[in-house]
Amino acid sequence: DIINVQTATTNLTGVYQCSGRDMDDEYSEHTINVQVNPPTVPTVPRNLTATVRDAYTVLTYTAPLENGTGGAVTLYRIVCDILGGMQHNLSFTTANVSFQIMDFYPAESYRCNVSPENSAGVGDMSTVSVQTRAGPPCPVELREARKAGGVLQLTGMIPCKGDHWIACEIERMPAAGFINPLRFACPVGAPFRVNDTSAVAGTLYNYTLAVANGFTAVKSQPLQGRM
Repeated sequence: DIINVQTATTNLTGVYQCSGRDMDDEYSEHTINVQVNPPTVPTVPRNLTATVRDAYTVLTYTAPLENGTGGAVTLYRIVCDILGGMQHNLSFTTANVSFQIMDFYPAESYRCNVSPENSAGVGDMSTVSVQTRAGPPCPVELREARKAGGVLQLTGMIPCKGDHWIACEIERMPAAGFINPLRFACPVGAPFRVNDTSAVAGTLYNYTLAVANGFTAVKSQPLQGRM
């Protein structure tokens, strides 16, 4: 007779003395060697490509040729790092065979690795190079300047999430008595409000929103406001 032993551990590896009786009730003993192999990880994802758009990049790939004995692929690990001096490392996980990334800096070179994972662990990676586009200028804007509780309140919008703005400021002319430029945390994708607490009653001002990310700087059209 053949006896199958299924296990997910190597603890059963060793030499065993087996005994039993056959159909004629005759007793016998045998020595057998048992080697239990640990489960294996998947092979590399295939056909990894990067499709670069103005504001995002899509990685696509197909499932590994072999899942390994550890079972089906449960997720893919994606790690992207910028090539050159700047540090910008990104990591993601997904169960899909495509993934959209909006967090790249514009006009930069990246290397992305995709590794499959099953119950046995993480398999080998496939690698692709990504060259992001500079992209069109972000249409930042100041929308309104109005009196509110003794200050001149400015509202505006910075819509471009993928551009990673790290410096946002408002310039005012004339600048007398104003912290010029007025810097503030960059809110992205939602309207923002900034108060000019030094505006003088009756004075007409020109305000300009300026944003920068280390690669480029963009300014809004001037907006007039009177306290």
